[in-house]
Amino acid sequence: MRRWWVALLVCGLVACSSGESSSESGEPCQPANNADLRGCNFSGADLTGARFRWSDLTGANFSGAILFQSNFREAILRDADFSGADLKGASLNLADLRGANLSGANLKGANLLEANLSNANLTDANLQNTNFWRAYLTGAIFTGSNRVGANFQYATGYKP
Repeated sequence: MRRWWVALLVCGLVACSSGESSSESGEPCQPANNADLRGCNFSGADLTGARFRWSDLTGANFSGAILFQSNFREAILRDADFSGADLKGASLNLADLRGANLSGANLKGANLLEANLSNANLTDANLQNTNFWRAYLTGAIFTGSNRVGANFQYATGYKP
């Protein structure tokens, strides 16, 4: 059984009828959009392509998780832990990441258009070609992060 499926069961969200393979429609089990997953533990899980759009994931633990091309558009991710997570190519547009821990995370090519990263920790994160267009970055920590090719155009509070 996949680790994230166990986390969904513990958190009270049933995404499909089968724990490992697929739902009645034949689609793979996936975390759902618009879900209340506050405080859930997805650490180390492979959530490639997962859809968390509009979900409340306040305080969730994604440390070391694989979130390649996942969708967190307009999700609430306040104080979430993404330390060491792989968010390559993920969509975090308009997401609320205030106080989130993204230290050591791989955000290469991720989109954070108009995301709120106020007081977020991006220490040692890979931010190559990451899009922070119009993002809110007041108090965000970028120490040791790789920002080559990152777009900070119109970002608020960014201090290189």
